[in-house]
Amino acid sequence: MKFNQRINRIIADSLSLVMASSMMSAFPAFAEETKSADFVYDDYSVSYNVTDSWGSTEKVSITLTNTGENPIENWMLYFDPNGEVTSMWDVKTASTANNITYFKNAGYNSTVAPDSSVTFNYFVDNCESIPDSYTLCQKRAEKSEGYDVDVIVDSSWGEGFNGTIIITNSTDKPIEDWELVFDTNFTITEITSSWSGTMTALEPYSYMLKGSYTNVIEPNSSVRLGFSGVRDGEPIITDTILTEVVADEDMIFSLIYGDEESDINNGFYAFGEYDEESNAIGLSWSCPDNSGSFSIFEKS
Repeated sequence: MKFNQRINRIIADSLSLVMASSMMSAFPAFAEETKSADFVYDDYSVSYNVTDSWGSTEKVSITLTNTGENPIENWMLYFDPNGEVTSMWDVKTASTANNITYFKNAGYNSTVAPDSSVTFNYFVDNCESIPDSYTLCQKRAEKSEGYDVDVIVDSSWGEGFNGTIIITNSTDKPIEDWELVFDTNFTITEITSSWSGTMTALEPYSYMLKGSYTNVIEPNSSVRLGFSGVRDGEPIITDTILTEVVADEDMIFSLIYGDEESDINNGFYAFGEYDEESNAIGLSWSCPDNSGSFSIFEKS
């Protein structure tokens, strides 16, 4: 009886080893030694972790934490992944006019509040090493053209009225994390469609509107903000200043080529990017100043 039990146990153990071996070959293996690193900067930090790996592929998790006092709006992050990124989650890539690639929020996770974090993941092939550094590369910039601001009266009673402010994006690119400062000849007493934006009174007859759920104005589209106010005559909006959060392309350029080469107003630059599928190099050029002579910088 004991002999049979021993034989059965040996057979069961052997089957368990075979099943475990089959399962290991069917699923990706975890990295024998976890790769991780933390990077701390003014007002933000970045954590890098390899959470899985198989063959020459690694799954990387990046966590961006806001350690400052103000929200990080429309975050964009430049770093060199040191390998070929094949797919990603909760993030996307974008390129500067000079074809330099950076990472950008996925829209729904565009704002990182103070003491909060956002995490994204990607697969990378043949990663040579952990990235050397990370840099937030967005900035708030004034939009000088490509938009219109109008005000209409929806209903009125005496000096009181309900109105709508309409901001129209007439370009083929989105206006992201917008803020509008403007002067009026009327007083805004309440924003009635608070889902559209928030209002701050800067001084009498001067206001700032900031997008909330409508923080992105899509190309060739408009956002509408309802309000109640007091008027004396036909409502007019003047001296509009619209700002948006965009990539700081000069900063990204200087991160790669250095300060001396980043002044693109004083040089003539060529950029090449190899396309493995077509086995060709795509070239682009930057020459803002079309007069005089130019210096050519070579980056190996």
